[in-house]
Amino acid sequence: MAINIPLVHISDLTEKKTISDDDYMLTGGSTASKVKWSTIVSLIKTKLGIGNIENDISKIQSDISTLNSDLTNKLRNIVIKTSGSGTSISVTISNYDNLKSKSDKIALFLFGNGNGLSCCAIISINISGEDIIINATTNVVSENISCSASKNVITINGLPQWGFYTVIAPPNVYIDQGGIVFDN
Repeated sequence: MAINIPLVHISDLTEKKTISDDDYMLTGGSTASKVKWSTIVSLIKTKLGIGNIENDISKIQSDISTLNSDLTNKLRNIVIKTSGSGTSISVTISNYDNLKSKSDKIALFLFGNGNGLSCCAIISINISGEDIIINATTNVVSENISCSASKNVITINGLPQWGFYTVIAPPNVYIDQGGIVFDN
């Protein structure tokens, strides 16, 4: 079906501000043909090698969410606690039940300073039973640090008062005890 289009000077045409996928454009030199706008967009994407932008953006958003989740989970193994006027802190292994099936022994690293006294210790624990068992507390800098455990809670004793202490667990061991948790 042929449609007669009256001759109109280009400067007399009104400008269309938005284009829908169903709109047509005329192309060609000596022979004119119509092309759907969606076809032109598809050809431009192919020429530029940008593919399906919507899918690419969705994949990038998904990848960012995964990276943020990984970062959050990796940082849950570090915590800062204060002893205040006391001489002990407690840390809870929040994913203890899950760890029991994967490993039987892990080590925690403790360091900090209170009342001008530095301390550093390595705490070796057994996680294979219903309760955590303290295998050993190795005092690297101080001499007085000892530990006790009940279920999934480790109490670290013999710390100087008014101190800030960092406890670091291996990756995938999550500490949750109400201190300052490095988390996003």
